[in-house]
Amino acid sequence: TGTIIMPAGAGDGYRVRISSTQTITALTVSPNKGQTINNAPTALTVSLVGAYGYEFIYDADAAAWYRV
Repeated sequence: TGTIIMPAGAGDGYRVRISSTQTITALTVSPNKGQTINNAPTALTVSLVGAYGYEFIYDADAAAWYRV
């Protein structure tokens, strides 16, 4: 299991990449206070070297994270 809380105070266009060397079957991606998350994953498989599992971009006007 794993929980990721998105950073507070993110600027417009800020990106977060999430990867793991282990499979996570119960993943929680949570917004910070006053934010929302769109299309949050619930699991994460092993990421290859140089690759990432998920990427999110922040839209400051909407106060929302969007999965890329």
